Amino acid sequence: MILLIAALAVPAITGTGLIVAGRGSTTSNESNANRVGLAASVITAALVLISVIARPVLDAAWLPSLGVRWTFSVDGISAPLLLLTAALSIAVVVQATSHPPHGGSANLFYGCLQLVEFGALATFLSRDAVIFFLSFEVVLIPMWVLISRFGDSHNLAARADASGRFVLYTVLGSTLMLVGILALVQSSGTGNLDRLAALHGAGLEPHTQVVIAALLLVGLGIKIPLFPFHTWLPPAHTIAPTAGSVLLAAVLLKMGTYGVVRLVIAPLPVGFGTLAPAFGALGVVGILWGGLACLVENDLKRLIAYSSVAHMGFVVLGLSSGTTVGLQAALFANIAHGVVSALLFFL
Repeated sequence: MILLIAALAVPAITGTGLIVAGRGSTTSNESNANRVGLAASVITAALVLISVIARPVLDAAWLPSLGVRWTFSVDGISAPLLLLTAALSIAVVVQATSHPPHGGSANLFYGCLQLVEFGALATFLSRDAVIFFLSFEVVLIPMWVLISRFGDSHNLAARADASGRFVLYTVLGSTLMLVGILALVQSSGTGNLDRLAALHGAGLEPHTQVVIAALLLVGLGIKIPLFPFHTWLPPAHTIAPTAGSVLLAAVLLKMGTYGVVRLVIAPLPVGFGTLAPAFGALGVVGILWGGLACLVENDLKRLIAYSSVAHMGFVVLGLSSGTTVGLQAALFANIAHGVVSALLFFL
């Protein structure tokens, strides 16, 4: 339990402390901020590694009247994503050492990186649907700051467009996801993701499952991003600093597909089974669309962004297959794309 608390507390406290320390300043000591960020990322990675090996469980009451609990644990689905997030959080800080941020305080930059790591780790560790949603949303604010403040300083209009699209699309997705989660919790009588998976839709009418699954799939589809909700991704990748592009492709996109596994496939088998053909078809369109766009794209960052749309299409197709092999393939592809896209952006 202490391991999980420490793994979440280190990036949360460090990120908040860096932002507060650099508030109102654009000339903060960059080397100090980098060292603090690197130390926090290394410590967090060590705690995450130990947690993946030890598999601790944290379960404490938060809002008893609503049945919301602080429930965090590690399993075979979340463990690779946790390790990927921890490793890349170190890598982006190291990369920023030789390519310092421009456009704002170094404290703000490294603080946002730490908060993105905190939100991602909390999302992958969470076993309560409401905590899952809150953790997911924590990531969006610092990522928006990275795009809007530390993106391409030579084109302010493009930066405003990219950050604006990112906010509008993700807020729409968040709204639909919140409505779906609340409906799922209300209908099932529990917000515990493990219990929801064990119930396997028991007690929910088929039409109720379809409606809730549709809300969650569209909301999470925006965040994956699934065609035709993908148009926010290429501008965000193009404008964001390298650290932002790495975390966006390798971590944030995985949170969307991870949410489909946790919130839709296991708790709503009938609803997902009904919508899976359409979900998979959109994945196929994304594969073809992204691949064709890559053939004619001259900007390398946009090329990687469109390839990400195609790669996420393969993940969606695997999830939609309704088979064990398809689900396993999708989870493997999640990690593979996280590694490949991160390395391409570093290159």
